[in-house]
Amino acid sequence: ELYVKFRPDYPADLVAKIAQIALPNHNLYVDACCGSGQLLLKFSPLFKSSLGVDRSEAQLAQIAPACQRTIRVELGSATSLPVENKSVSLITIGQALHWLDHKEFFDEASRVLVPGGVVAVAGYGMCNIVGNSKANTIFRRFYEEDLGSLEEPGHSKCRWDCSRPMLDSAHASH
Repeated sequence: ELYVKFRPDYPADLVAKIAQIALPNHNLYVDACCGSGQLLLKFSPLFKSSLGVDRSEAQLAQIAPACQRTIRVELGSATSLPVENKSVSLITIGQALHWLDHKEFFDEASRVLVPGGVVAVAGYGMCNIVGNSKANTIFRRFYEEDLGSLEEPGHSKCRWDCSRPMLDSAHASH
């Protein structure tokens, strides 16, 4: 419950832009690593059927009460999606690509996407506190120096188990 309550949400204009790119084929939508279903529940009304896949039963349990007859959720992996070849119009992955082997994920996406299908990767980097430069300076110092966010996992200063430089660059170099 706390995960759902405090996790940043995705803006409606992001959903609208991705939906516009994924047009005109709105048959099957898959949210890979769907977590608590934030993207799944936003996109599912736009598709004939939707599937959320996640490795966490607890996360999927959070979604279940909100699911309608056109939405199903399954325990599984984003690198082995339980759908037919060339059957998916849109795959989203929100704030989770950094946990996956990129080659395996994109190979799987190629297998399941219809011609012209879309993979949309969404996420967020370091926060910015609007109108408070002092707080931003303090937070940035904590983020970069104390948490070692400029370094990769395995570096003695890095306190993360995923690549913050990759996330903060919006996967630009990956």
